[in-house]
Amino acid sequence: MLADTPDDTIQPEEHLLHRYRAFVLDADGRVLRSDPIAAQDDEAALNLASARVGSHSVELWDGMRFIEHLDPHGPTK
Repeated sequence: MLADTPDDTIQPEEHLLHRYRAFVLDADGRVLRSDPIAAQDDEAALNLASARVGSHSVELWDGMRFIEHLDPHGPTK
């Protein structure tokens, strides 16, 4: 249902984006933080998530679907 006020309306492209989440992990695999990522597909989301890899590993998820584990040493599935 679309809202009646302009502030609550959905932008035309917005409904086409997936709502991914990048989990930044500590050395023991515990979540340090969770960052939302809006992207049109897995490849675009992976590019955005890989930018978050520094000294910490990152896991990319699309809801309950695991996409990839990225760490400073390279990706693993």
